[in-house]
Amino acid sequence: MAFQAAAVERPFVWGSWDCCLYPAAWVLERTGIDPARRWRGAYADEDGALAFVSAGRGLARVMEVAAAEAGLLRAQRPSLGAVGVIRSDDPRIRLMGAVCVADGFWSTVAPEGGIAVARVRPVVAWEVP
Repeated sequence: MAFQAAAVERPFVWGSWDCCLYPAAWVLERTGIDPARRWRGAYADEDGALAFVSAGRGLARVMEVAAAEAGLLRAQRPSLGAVGVIRSDDPRIRLMGAVCVADGFWSTVAPEGGIAVARVRPVVAWEVP
């Protein structure tokens, strides 16, 4: 999977603006419900994020719990604006939270800065009303 990064004013910051909080911010903007409210501020660096995700039994499970608490339904064929989990090229991270920006294309916050977009199939996704 090849990601293409685009400039964005907001830099990547663990625990503030990262691949987990990016789709959560989208859900909050669309629904008024913050799916990350229980774990916002739970980590502030990469080691903390990896420990948090590990304690939550993996990113897909962490996001599944958050999606359920926000009332999101699982998507079999995600549409524009759905949120989900996609595979990463980074072997340390493996999975990332993302937002569907077009049919088969997903965006995420790139650690080097910007928004990265790639054509990928999500591991799991939820529709955002």
